[in-house]
Amino acid sequence: MPDALRRYWRLVSLLTILLAFAACADSERTTLVRAAGGSMGTSWSVQAVAPGLDAERMQSLAQTSLDEVEERMSTWIDESELSRLSASTSTEAQAVSAPLCEVLDVALVISRRSQGAFDVTVYPLVTLWGFGTGDLADRRVPERAEITETLSRTGFDKLDIDCSAGQVTKRIPDLTIDLSAIAKGYGVDRVAAALEQFGIGDYLVEVGGEMRVAGRKPDGSRWRIGIETPNREVRQVYEAIEIADMALATSGDYRNFFEADGRVYSHTIDPRTGSPTTHSTAGVTVLHESATYADAWATALLVLGSSDGLELAERENIAALFLDRSADGIDAKATSLFGELTSRAGDEKQ
Repeated sequence: MPDALRRYWRLVSLLTILLAFAACADSERTTLVRAAGGSMGTSWSVQAVAPGLDAERMQSLAQTSLDEVEERMSTWIDESELSRLSASTSTEAQAVSAPLCEVLDVALVISRRSQGAFDVTVYPLVTLWGFGTGDLADRRVPERAEITETLSRTGFDKLDIDCSAGQVTKRIPDLTIDLSAIAKGYGVDRVAAALEQFGIGDYLVEVGGEMRVAGRKPDGSRWRIGIETPNREVRQVYEAIEIADMALATSGDYRNFFEADGRVYSHTIDPRTGSPTTHSTAGVTVLHESATYADAWATALLVLGSSDGLELAERENIAALFLDRSADGIDAKATSLFGELTSRAGDEKQ
């Protein structure tokens, strides 16, 4: 075979190999790996562009991360680190793990910045109103004296954190701690960190409705997220937004409530008054680089309502969307940063 023809066929072979590799890479890029499971009393799911990682391995990666969070921060597992801390009646400094101290520290930061609207010691009040067990028969309107007495056993100012020493101090013996308004967000962050350590940069992680996205979908577009209409009767999308490299959390008063004497009482307890909120804000969605912060801020701003919460969110430079009930349906109020960070993906208001 002449040298020129030999070189020609070598070039054709090389191009064929390169095209095959490109096709393979493109195929991997457009493959969305999915995994799902359960943790922390709720469900979780992951979608990721993950070449080299199958669904089984990704499922194990996420489940392990969430199980570790649950073992430290669950209020339902008697032997969890958090349950043991709450059960202790010591008012001396107690050693805690770095992850638990980190979450407690974030919680206290947001408690102070929200002037007590967020409080991880609120669980005795939640139980008093019957929202602790999920048993409808336990739900009732307590007497004012009961609320006052229970308030004496709550308060973020009764908890001291020193993460440099890895210590937590309870100022009263019967102080209990519940991280349900922040732990799911932390779980999302832990799963995201595990994926990134595996070299995955395009994903959507969701735990109990709190989520975090990074990179892009296989087609190169942003991740599209639906924000639910705060409706007690039906589930529907209020609006869809597109976000990138961001966490999202939503808190609402429309899934867990009871009625008594013609009034609706939500599970959203104001830690400052000891009673459910009475304002018109039904749901708050927060965007943040951290799902831990987004989760906690969504709860704090829902407690405050749009009248006070919108001003605080603007002052703290928080991306937040408030959905208020009105005679005409739902009124939306958003901070300026929320508008800057989102790309509206079609108006789907119902």
